[in-house]
Amino acid sequence: MRGGFWYHGDTILYRLSQVQYTTIFATDASFINAIIMAEVIAARLKHSDYTKKLNLVFNAMLMAIIAVALPQVLEPGKVLVKGFLKLENIQVLYLFIGVLFVVNVYKQIGNIADYLLYWTRFIPNPRLALVFTSLILAIMPVKGRTIISAPIIGQIAEKHRLNKFSAAMVDFVSTHIVYLVLPIEGSVIVVLTTFAVLGFHLGTFISYMLPGIVFLVGVVTYYSWKTSRGTTLELPRTNVTFPRAVKVTLPLLLLMASLYLYEMRDVTYAIIIGTTVFVGLSLAILKPTPQQTWNAVKTMDKQLILTLGLIFLFAATVSQLPWIKQLASEVVTSGYTIPALIIVGYLAGFILGSSSGMATLIFPLLFPLIQAAPNAFQIIAITYAAMYAGYVASPAHPCCHYAASYFDTPYLKVWSRVAMCALGASGCIIAVALVRG
Repeated sequence: MRGGFWYHGDTILYRLSQVQYTTIFATDASFINAIIMAEVIAARLKHSDYTKKLNLVFNAMLMAIIAVALPQVLEPGKVLVKGFLKLENIQVLYLFIGVLFVVNVYKQIGNIADYLLYWTRFIPNPRLALVFTSLILAIMPVKGRTIISAPIIGQIAEKHRLNKFSAAMVDFVSTHIVYLVLPIEGSVIVVLTTFAVLGFHLGTFISYMLPGIVFLVGVVTYYSWKTSRGTTLELPRTNVTFPRAVKVTLPLLLLMASLYLYEMRDVTYAIIIGTTVFVGLSLAILKPTPQQTWNAVKTMDKQLILTLGLIFLFAATVSQLPWIKQLASEVVTSGYTIPALIIVGYLAGFILGSSSGMATLIFPLLFPLIQAAPNAFQIIAITYAAMYAGYVASPAHPCCHYAASYFDTPYLKVWSRVAMCALGASGCIIAVALVRG
């Protein structure tokens, strides 16, 4: 049986091509029904309209604040040129636009999961391979990773009669580790762009998030081993060749390398060069049709691009206001700063249920308050960890609903466990950050 994924708008369809499954119910009608159910659930759970409205309101708020604050700055022209239009901001915006475009090309092509799964064949231990399968699927640069990975993890669970709850936990937790590490994830980009001027770069971010990453990888490993006892797992194998898998994976690796060169080796134009190579190679390898390319451009989230630009302008403007500097010193010297930010961060993630939404709501407002604080990095890490825990546990976050529905597991059971896992990861990050300073 051949299988793969095809995206059309916000709906996921199952396309009978690309992947060769050797013994996995080639004609099982229940599998086809599960895929149809996945499409229906995905359509019902989509919340793009809510997110767009949220971004629109937030952009209007940013523009209003900037319009009021800019005339109060001593040298508005200097702020615009040196604070807003600086090379670092331009490079990050260029990176984000390039990534958004390629992500949409992936959606049009629809077979990126096949190439990522290729690398699991080199892992001899089947349960270890299941761990890496879920983690590799999690790094796909597309939204809705849980929706994409569920049918693949679900095939393994169905074929070997594995524990459905454990399979749901593997699927959900693995696809949500990326919010603590992946530099092309929206919330991570917002953090890095907002605090780049303070020297808070990707390496710093990951070093603070590492305790939570390790904790969640341990959770995925635990549930992967718990899915079955004494059963030999057989993972789905793709018919993708080694050269093709290397070609499709190469642009992403080169992009990561360019970010490393920029942040760790101070190569000035590394991001612009790396993004250009990433986009060019991706188009050359994926070979989208002109219509697919145009659709990728049309479906780019232009509101989010505007949000990032406004965040840069907001940070450059508000940080120069005299009364903000005075307020900052008072807030940061207060003994209740960190407890208050933990509560506010968790509530923001829990109420919004949007990773990029919570980041764009909190961090631009936080920046002018902590820019002069000696423990600024600690405050950023703790606030992000609290927001992450709230986001994962949010009822407005559709992934938990989807995982519970797809694996036919009670929602409250999955929700309570993933909420505890997120709190555990967040607690590890906060504890280490408090000790580290």
